[in-house]
Amino acid sequence: KKWRGEDAGTLVVQDNGEGIPRGKMVSSLSFNTEREGRELWELGSFGVGLKDSSLAHGNELTVFSKTQDDSYSVVRLSGAFSDHKQNWSLINDEEMKTNIPRQFMTELYRQSLERIQEMDHGTIVLLEDMSTSSLNEEIQQGLEPTEGIADFISMVFCDYLQGIDIGPRSASEPLSIYFNNRDQPLIPLDPFFKSEIGVGILGGV
Repeated sequence: KKWRGEDAGTLVVQDNGEGIPRGKMVSSLSFNTEREGRELWELGSFGVGLKDSSLAHGNELTVFSKTQDDSYSVVRLSGAFSDHKQNWSLINDEEMKTNIPRQFMTELYRQSLERIQEMDHGTIVLLEDMSTSSLNEEIQQGLEPTEGIADFISMVFCDYLQGIDIGPRSASEPLSIYFNNRDQPLIPLDPFFKSEIGVGILGGV
């Protein structure tokens, strides 16, 4: 796969969760690996979501993670080192820290690397070398694609943004998600309009 360089799109997702233990970093970016000890409410049981959803849009996927009691670790799924379109080369933590190719040292990579070292715990997902053709087409049509992305996130994670009792989460402590603005959290968008039940001339029917 040819590296698109500065013409490519990028996406950064950061959380302040518990982080991924160093021993599980490689398996988290490996395909068809078993996920043992998962609760029914937990995501990540099948080991395909992060990779398939990300690599459908970009060729370089890097995960930085840090737990409370360990130093940070970095693992990358790279299309640049793959000979065939459907193959992805997994670059482990030691290689990423000691022998990273120069082309990977992008500004966002450096920023993510600095940020994960400053964090007490959490994870950063960096998706690079993304095609921007579809976004450019929307912009040419007078649309603002980032607004649609923000609304989609607000709808998918509506229950979490409103507050929900599930697993370790509590309805009294709703999740906060920020998109391109760290000062303005996303507002939940309920696709089922539950707040309108029983409202209106037809009783919300």
